[in-house]
Amino acid sequence: MGAVGRPVAAGVGGALLTLLVLWLFYRSGDPLVAPTLTRLFQAVASEWMQVDGWTGRSINFNQGAPRDALFPPVLLVALWVGFSSLLSALIAPPWRGFKSLAPYAVFLLLGWLALDLRWQWALSQRLSQTAATYAGLDQTARYLAGPDRRLYPFLREVLHHLPEPPARVFIVSADPGGANAGRVRYHLFPHNVSLPSATLPGDTKARAGDYVLLLSPMKPVRYDRDHGVLISKDGQRPADLLHAAAQGALFRLREGP
Repeated sequence: MGAVGRPVAAGVGGALLTLLVLWLFYRSGDPLVAPTLTRLFQAVASEWMQVDGWTGRSINFNQGAPRDALFPPVLLVALWVGFSSLLSALIAPPWRGFKSLAPYAVFLLLGWLALDLRWQWALSQRLSQTAATYAGLDQTARYLAGPDRRLYPFLREVLHHLPEPPARVFIVSADPGGANAGRVRYHLFPHNVSLPSATLPGDTKARAGDYVLLLSPMKPVRYDRDHGVLISKDGQRPADLLHAAAQGALFRLREGP
């Protein structure tokens, strides 16, 4: 067996061993599903080709597989590289003079290339999805077509009640560190928007004329309509209600009482 034939044989053997491991794992799953090779190939191909849409982590994180995948692509490649390298070492043992690292480097490079090609294909699919959703739309229409489509109409009303930027806006939320509060803050820029908080701003932070946006559910703060005051566990602030909806309410602070 020549210098080229040994790595090829090891690569083919590694693929067969990987397939055997997957089949053994697959047959140990649902006993009602016959563990045929056809079903196994279908499961592997389906997960390899499945592409999730954009997420909040897409800018710096690659999931690389569906969250509930039985056979993540990284695992498949790792198994193949491992088995192929092991077989290569057995076919051409280093203790018999075969000390070249080229076959192992080739296996690693091919595995890396396979994952990179899948990633590039996933990016192209995401690009197609993005174009189909947003192409030809202005910024407002893009917001209404995007993931904030249920939130943005409420924020448009809030922005309508705010003066020209930069108004001072304090966001109060039961979950100040949550994604919803963060998205609200993003859409209110370039106003001077505070970091979301679970309590009303104190006298040293807010003054008459500033705005408070309460996000539903408004557990930390309630509004007394009869007396025109916002009430929280830390005190109360006189305020006028400007806009209210299911997603929350906007208030303008005023001088007391």
